[in-house]
Parts: sequence; structure tokens; C-alpha cells
Amino acid sequence: MTESRDRGCPACGGRNLLMGICCKCGHRAAPDSTTLAERVGAQKRQRLLVQLQKRDSNDLLAIIRKRDEQEWRPEVFDVARELLVERGVDVAAALAAGTEEGPTQVVEGLVVVATLAIVIEAEACKAALAGSGIEALLLDNNMLGIDPALWPALGGVRVAVRSSDVEAARTLLAARGGA
Repeated sequence: MTESRDRGCPACGGRNLLMGICCKCGHRAAPDSTTLAERVGAQKRQRLLVQLQKRDSNDLLAIIRKRDEQEWRPEVFDVARELLVERGVDVAAALAAGTEEGPTQVVEGLVVVATLAIVIEAEACKAALAGSGIEALLLDNNMLGIDPALWPALGGVRVAVRSSDVEAARTLLAARGGA
């Protein structure tokens, strides 16, 4: 239909096509291969994608985990999952990790496995993970090292690992009485 509108009516050359019918001669143009519902659905999905791209990975994980269909349309969950995969997040591991000890935080493909009150505790946790061959990263440790009074705003020092190491890291920390 859109092609016919751009070309005009094939019978008389008229430019005014309404719903695939020429207003000048009444000729019915060949139907477009996509239905109106399909085009509207694609447009809605694109708008949804743009809106969800503005959210960080933690928000997207929370949306998928909560799966509140009263708050979100059903297609939101699939789009959020696709965005997380594009960002390098192992969604299954992040969701599984989040069910064990409350919400999971993801930072650019990393999963937060522990949050500690002081930098020294976080450094010890990182060292324990490194000793077991798990590479860990401390988030917000510099800010708290400079000004410990920021702890309430930042929520502590976060210890993050690759999503592929989440299960091993949580097992190790639990065995050590941990974080």
C-alpha cells in the first residue's frame, strides 16, 4: 500500500490513494505484504526499545524478575532480555544469582555478588575470590576511601565478578561466611 501511494494509481496515475483504492478512478491497488497490525506492532516495539534503552541493566533485570504484567505489557520482558544480551549480560545467571540473596546488580556485564560496609572488607573479599581464580572488581571503593560518610548514599563497596563466575563466587563467599 505504501508503495502504491508513492507511485500513484497504476491505472490512471492519480496520486490520492485511500486504503489502497484510488480516489480518482476507484482502482484497487495491490495489497501491501504487511498488515496494518504488523506495522503498528513494529512501531510500538521500536518505541518500547527506545524507552527501555534509557534504563540501566539493573532496572531491566528487575523488570524481568518481577514480571508484573499489571505494570508492563507482555512484550516488554522479551525486549528487556534482548537489550541485556546486547549489553553482554548473561541474563539467566544474573536472574539466578538474584534469587539467592536479594536483587542482583549488573554493571556492564559484571554481576555484583557482595556489598560491604568498608573498603578493607571489600579488599579482603576480592583477595579471597582472586585466591580461588575468580577475577573481581570493586565498585565505589575510591569514593568511600576518600569519604566514608558517603556510605549511606552509595550503599557500600560492591564486589563484582563476570556473569560466568557468579555461581562459584557466591559459593565461595557463602563458605567463608560471607558478604
